[in-house]
Amino acid sequence: MQGVLRVAVVQPVPVNNDPSHPGNPAKAAELISRASRLEPDIVVFPEYFPFHESRSLLDAVADSGVYVVAGVAYREGGRLYNTATIYSPDGQPLYRQRKRYVGRLERRLWGFDRWRGDYAVVDIGRARLGVAVCADFWSFPEAALELFLGGADVS
Repeated sequence: MQGVLRVAVVQPVPVNNDPSHPGNPAKAAELISRASRLEPDIVVFPEYFPFHESRSLLDAVADSGVYVVAGVAYREGGRLYNTATIYSPDGQPLYRQRKRYVGRLERRLWGFDRWRGDYAVVDIGRARLGVAVCADFWSFPEAALELFLGGADVS
């Protein structure tokens, strides 16, 4: 890792206290704009926020010029995954880390599927970043171990 990595951590209240509310991406866009004034290298949101990916979210990331990690429900191959999505400073998804250990409530409420792949490390210039989603990190030590062995500077 080179130098100091400046991280802005955002802990928002979802619109109407609903993690899946369609207004959350616009709220995330505003929060990215505000957080970017602090000149961080990366802005990090929690699991499920903003939940939906939108043009306003991608534009806000591009306008901010910083990396962003956001909790996004992402559909691929007919399955819905709870992801920590890393966006590059140009506003494009760089990597989507899917949640491996999905709880019963997540499956019932939103239909999230369990992911059976490996954890990856992403080079963001100043650091090699590893992400895991919620319980994957704090309940199951293999996530941290895989990220460490993969060369993560920060996870």
